Amino acid sequence: MIEAVIWISAACSPRRQFEAFERYEREKGIPVGVIRKINSTNHENNAWAMFERSDIDFAGFDAAYAAEALALGYQIRAATSSRCWPVTSGPR
Repeated sequence: MIEAVIWISAACSPRRQFEAFERYEREKGIPVGVIRKINSTNHENNAWAMFERSDIDFAGFDAAYAAEALALGYQIRAATSSRCWPVTSGPR
């Protein structure tokens, strides 16, 4: 079951992204900081980095991100959705 989807926009400041992550974590009962930890672990080759480089498509990102979250004991599909990220396209 997909709980959330993350949409990334360069127009969104990192501070607003972090606030959106924290808001989602609180709403879902996930400890604050888990999403940032997933995103910063193996930061050059994790799902987020591969997606940003267009090494994987969104389906690959979703699967890889879910595996990274599960390794930490959480079920998070492609992180979180937020009004902060209006972009609905995949990798460039």
